[in-house]
Amino acid sequence: MRSEERIMTDGRMASDDQVPRGDLTGGVPEGVLGAGLGVHFGGGVNIAMKIPAPDWAATVAFYRDTLGLEVVDEAEGEATGTATVSHTVAVRFGPTTLWLDRVPGAARSDVWLELRTPHLESARERLARAGHQPLDTVEPFTAPDTRAHWYRNPAGVVHLLTEE
Repeated sequence: MRSEERIMTDGRMASDDQVPRGDLTGGVPEGVLGAGLGVHFGGGVNIAMKIPAPDWAATVAFYRDTLGLEVVDEAEGEATGTATVSHTVAVRFGPTTLWLDRVPGAARSDVWLELRTPHLESARERLARAGHQPLDTVEPFTAPDTRAHWYRNPAGVVHLLTEE
């Protein structure tokens, strides 16, 4: 891995110019579970839209052709990094990358978000103490050394927690 690259959703890479800079301390206020424990969370640079196969091509055309957003990556089959995604197109979406994932068998579209932390194991422990367990079966990682976990928030939105 080149030093200017970062792991994106599904193990794909983003260059430093795709990674926004800023304070990722999460601004945890006093009295909040885990405050002062050195565990910080911040927003990631990736959003994944999981799209049913019949809607995928039109959705890609909407972002690429209608809105004119720049395509920055594309992958099919095993190159997507997961068995549940058959094809993906990434578009620059402001300071983030929007991954348009074709998911055969999906009944509806879903949006997944990325969270980052400098200490994955400490973050996992903090989430466990708050009653949130990893759901890595949601979309199994194909690379055995992936430093990330999947979680759902109380509203059911999937988050990929990655180590920065």
